[in-house]
Amino acid sequence: MQFASDLDSEAPLGSYGAVDQGRPQAAEVVAEEEAAEARAKPSLKDLPPLFTPWLLYSMLLVSTALMEGPALSILAVVTCAMITCAFIVFSRALPWRMLAMTCFVMSVVGYALGSYDKAKYLYPYYFYMRSPSYSGVDPNSGPGSVADAGFVTFSQNALVDTTRSVGYVSGSTWCVAPVVSSDASNYAGYWAVGKDCCRRQGLFQCGDATNETVRSGIVVQDASPILQDQIPQYQTAAEMAAETYGINMPRNPVFVRWNDTPDANTDWYWNNAVNFAVVASVLFLFVAPCFLAVMKCAGYSFFGRKAGPGWHPEKLELMTYGFDWPSSRVYPAYVQQDLLYSRSFWSGEVIQDYIFHIANRHIFLSIFFCHPVHPYMKWQRLAVALTTATVLLFSTAALTAWTGHTALRIAFIILVFLVLRNSLKLFLMSYGIEDSARELDQGHVVGGKNVRSINAREIGVVLAYALGAVLAAVGCSALISASHKDLGPTLSAGMDVLGYIYVLDFLFDLLTPFLGHDAFDGVWTLGFFGRWRRERDEFESAKAQLAQGGRNQWTSLGAEVLGVGTRRGQRKSQGPVVGEQYIIPRGVMTPTTESAPMFSQYAVKRGSRR
Repeated sequence: MQFASDLDSEAPLGSYGAVDQGRPQAAEVVAEEEAAEARAKPSLKDLPPLFTPWLLYSMLLVSTALMEGPALSILAVVTCAMITCAFIVFSRALPWRMLAMTCFVMSVVGYALGSYDKAKYLYPYYFYMRSPSYSGVDPNSGPGSVADAGFVTFSQNALVDTTRSVGYVSGSTWCVAPVVSSDASNYAGYWAVGKDCCRRQGLFQCGDATNETVRSGIVVQDASPILQDQIPQYQTAAEMAAETYGINMPRNPVFVRWNDTPDANTDWYWNNAVNFAVVASVLFLFVAPCFLAVMKCAGYSFFGRKAGPGWHPEKLELMTYGFDWPSSRVYPAYVQQDLLYSRSFWSGEVIQDYIFHIANRHIFLSIFFCHPVHPYMKWQRLAVALTTATVLLFSTAALTAWTGHTALRIAFIILVFLVLRNSLKLFLMSYGIEDSARELDQGHVVGGKNVRSINAREIGVVLAYALGAVLAAVGCSALISASHKDLGPTLSAGMDVLGYIYVLDFLFDLLTPFLGHDAFDGVWTLGFFGRWRRERDEFESAKAQLAQGGRNQWTSLGAEVLGVGTRRGQRKSQGPVVGEQYIIPRGVMTPTTESAPMFSQYAVKRGSRR
C-alpha cells in the first residue's frame, strides 16, 4: 500500500514531507499549541462529519419507507451496519467515538421511521392498487362476495340512509350509516363510514352521502398494521345503529368511504408516504447546522486536539469539498495522485476520512462534493451518473415488463450497474492518472489555473456512451411497447432503480478488494475500511520508526510523506535508484526501475540518517 510521490522540489522544514532531526524545539511546540487552539474554534469544517449521521439516517429512511419490496431496505441495512460498526471500532478520540455511536443510533431511528411510514401508508397504497373493483352491487346482497374489493359501485337504487346514522365516540367520532335500496329495507350489509362527520345520531355528512347521484366508494380494509383499529371501531358503531334502528346486519359487513375514487385514494396514501419521508428527512437535516451553532457557542470543535501519533490535522487543509470559495487554492501535486488512487487514510479519524472519501467516490454525491482539483472532473462524473441511470432505468423497466421476476430483476440491476459504472468511470480516470502523473513531473502544485485540460478523446468517449444510452433507451422503449404496457407508468414503477444505484455504490465501495502497488505489491484489503486500516498501520508505523529515540522528530506538516523529508533546511527530490536498498515499515525493497510513478512514500534509503 502506498501513496503518490510527494513534492518534487526543494522545500524548507515545515513544508509537506519535512522532518526535523533532533528533539522538538520550544518554538515548534508553541506553534503546534497555537495551531490546535485555532483548530478548536468551530467552523464550517465541522459540518461534513456532523452530516454523517443524517446521511446514514436518510439512506435507511427512504429505502425502507418508499420502496415496495424488502430488497433495497436489506441492502441499506447491511451497508449502514457495516459503516457504523467500522466507525465504532476505528474511531479514536472520545468526540469521534460519540459521533460514531450517534451514527448507529440515527441509523436505527431511520429504519424505524421508514418502517412506520411504510406500514401506515405504503402497504395500503399497494393493496388498493392491486385490489379488484366491483360494479352494480345490490345493497341487499351478502357482502361476502365483495369482501376482497378495493372499490365498489352500487346499483342505481342504492342510497345512504343518513336518517339512521350513529356516531360512536372513542377518541374520534366513528360515523356509520346504512347503504340501502330505495325501498328502505331493514337489511344493511354495507355501511357508509367516516370520522368526525356526524352527530351521535343523525346528521351524517361523510363524503357525498347526501348526493343521491353518488353510488360508489372505497372499501375500508385492514391493509395497514398501524390502521387496523378502524374496522373494529366501525363495527361497534354499526352494531349500535343496528340495535337502535332495528336493522338486520350480517356478522362481517363491508364499510365504504362514500365517493372516494380509486385514484384519489391511492394518491392520498402515496402523497402522505412521500410527505412523511421528506419532512422526517429535512427535519433531521437541520440538526447538523443547529448542533454546529451549539458547538460555536461552546467554543468546541472536532479538530481541536494537538497533532500526535494518531491525529494528523495538517490534512484538514487538503480535504476540500466541492469548490474553493471565494478563490481557487493551490495544492501539492501529490494530492491529485492520492485522490485518483483513492487514498483512504488522511487525518487519522475514520469518520472524517470516510466522509471525504465518499465525497470523492460516490456516483451521485461526488458530482457536487468531489475535491476541486480531482482529475476525474465533475462533468465527467455527471456524464457517468446520467448514462448509468438512463440505461439501467430503461433496461430494468423492459425486463420487468416481460418477466416481472423480482430476483432476476435485482440481479440484473446489480450486474448492469457494476458494468456501466466501472467501465466508463475507470476509462475516464485513466486520463486523469496519465495527466496527473505528467503534472507531477512538470510542476509541484495544482489548483488555481493549473488544472488539467480536457482532451478530445475524453469528450469522444463521453459522447459515445451518451449515444449508447440514448439507443438503449429507444430500444428498451420499443420492448416495453411490444409487451402492451404503457411506457410512462412502467418507467415510473421502476424509479426504485435510482435508490439501488445510490445504495449499491456505498456497498460496493465497502466490499471491493484493493490490491497494493509497488513496495506493497501483492498486499490486498477489502473495501474502504480494510484499506484505511492498512494505510493507517503502514503510515504510523513508518512515522514511529523515523521518530524512534528522538533522532527524527516529525513536525505537524511533516507527517505527510514518510521517507521524503530531510534535515533542517533544504531537501532534494527522492526517487527509486536501481540497485539501492530502501527500508520500508515491514522489510527492505530494491527497485528494479527508475520510472515508477508511484514509488512508495514510506521507503527510506538504507544507511541514510534523516
